[in-house]
Amino acid sequence: MQHLGQYADIRYIEQQKDKMLVYNSINPDLLYKMSGEIKRKYSIYVEDGFAAAIVQKIARELNMLRHISTIIYGSAENAFTVAAGKVLSGEDTESILIVIDGDKFTTQEEKRNQLKKVLTGTESGHDEKIEQALSTIVQFNLPPNSTPEKYIHSLLIAMDDSQECVVCAKNITGVSNSHEWIGNIVEQMGIGEQAYSTIMDVASEHPSWGRYVSNVKEWIMSKREEI
Repeated sequence: MQHLGQYADIRYIEQQKDKMLVYNSINPDLLYKMSGEIKRKYSIYVEDGFAAAIVQKIARELNMLRHISTIIYGSAENAFTVAAGKVLSGEDTESILIVIDGDKFTTQEEKRNQLKKVLTGTESGHDEKIEQALSTIVQFNLPPNSTPEKYIHSLLIAMDDSQECVVCAKNITGVSNSHEWIGNIVEQMGIGEQAYSTIMDVASEHPSWGRYVSNVKEWIMSKREEI
């Protein structure tokens, strides 16, 4: 219906208990009230369930969970295939964000080189497609030579012992692979990946959390202004 706006002055009406609201355009909340249909305007692509929990924590704090779909794409290399596919299919790249963990492909040049491997060609506008795809990709701000799991573990062990996930984190003194820094906490807590939400609630209290998630948070905040 919105495309008819060039021919007619269309308004959307919401009847509330003691008043009637009139809107110039329809947003996801109004669409749900009118039809019961849930339409999430934005999509954020992440490597795994742990990264998804980080994104969801940010979105929850910004009251944007209901507007965002979180989609897992697998290894970091797949991020560039997803970005290229979105550009080639002509999708609205302003509504998507592709997040990599931040332990690989940390510079813009490294990301650009990865995109050139999947977006090949010499046609006019090819360089613009590369840059458009590049603009959809951000990363968590990890310290050098770290991984998301190891870094979040380091935040937890700096926190107060009163939190159960902190106690579990401090029980871990060594791991055979980086995923176990968090996987062993999850195992101790015994509630599966539900523990991710608790871990993020605690880790987000650390002063370093803000910088770690700043790229994703800034993007979500910019989209909140569009709603």
